[in-house]
Amino acid sequence: MNLNNNSPELWDADTETSIEQFNNWFISFAPKTFEGIRKDVTKLVEVAFGKTDFLRNIKGLHLLIDSNIIEVLRMCCCPPLARDRLSGLAGVSRDFIEKAEANGRSSNSVYYGSSDLGKFEKIAKLFSSMLDRRLFPWISSNREPEANELSVSLAVIVDRLCSAQTNQMIRNAQEARQLDAIKNYLERRGYIDITGKGKFDLMNPGTFMFRTVVIGELPDKSNKPVNIPIDVLIKRKQDSVVDLPLMIECKSAGDFANVNKRRKEEAVKIQQLKTAFGDDVNFILFLCGYFNRQYLEYEAAEGLDWIWEHRIEDFSKCGI
Repeated sequence: MNLNNNSPELWDADTETSIEQFNNWFISFAPKTFEGIRKDVTKLVEVAFGKTDFLRNIKGLHLLIDSNIIEVLRMCCCPPLARDRLSGLAGVSRDFIEKAEANGRSSNSVYYGSSDLGKFEKIAKLFSSMLDRRLFPWISSNREPEANELSVSLAVIVDRLCSAQTNQMIRNAQEARQLDAIKNYLERRGYIDITGKGKFDLMNPGTFMFRTVVIGELPDKSNKPVNIPIDVLIKRKQDSVVDLPLMIECKSAGDFANVNKRRKEEAVKIQQLKTAFGDDVNFILFLCGYFNRQYLEYEAAEGLDWIWEHRIEDFSKCGI
């Protein structure tokens, strides 16, 4: 089965078409998403400023009571801190930080243990030491902020936080859009969605499922199992019950840099699958966005093939 990895004469044109498709979607989706969250984010930043006396009094207890403001305070640092960086600098696990921020956004009250206050104190201490004092000039002089200072700083933090949240929302929405495109294509051809209703190795012909974990193996003769998330599994109508389903990795990208940094991930994944299931594994990519010749050459050399979202009918070459 050859789809697109053996047609390098088409790659540049396909890349241009795919970039145009991604850009058109982004221009339509991103501004509305950014503007849609600005009001709520502004309120969140105002609450964080108020609870910390305009950042002059950041205490662990403040974060424990309203852990949602951790997300705001990460944006108030110089430089702004991602969760991983905050975790390393404060000596608190990323998992704890993620759960604390999620708990702050939830309407359900969450119980924290006696040791958790100490973790919040570590985070608070780090925030206090890394605040952007040029953006918040009133902190060094320990005074109330002037109206213009507060207005400028509020706008900057709202913009930083909106950008961070919008980026994640865009990634999630693009992934959902790709899955919807595949779902619509399959259902038009009589395939049945069994997501959450079965196991990948017991799928009936003519079915598909989304976001399933398949157990692969490390290719180092250790036989050590490894969990491999698969975006789409399709059991073709002509397959027998014992045949492996077609496995699909959905990928979208808004720039060339990230895809080339992460291009090895798919090669590692297919090797882990082949170690567990043999060379009969059918694992392909579903691409939309900035995938250039450098990326495509690498994936083709690793034995990977792909379908472009703008030419989704190439699924017919897979027997669908």
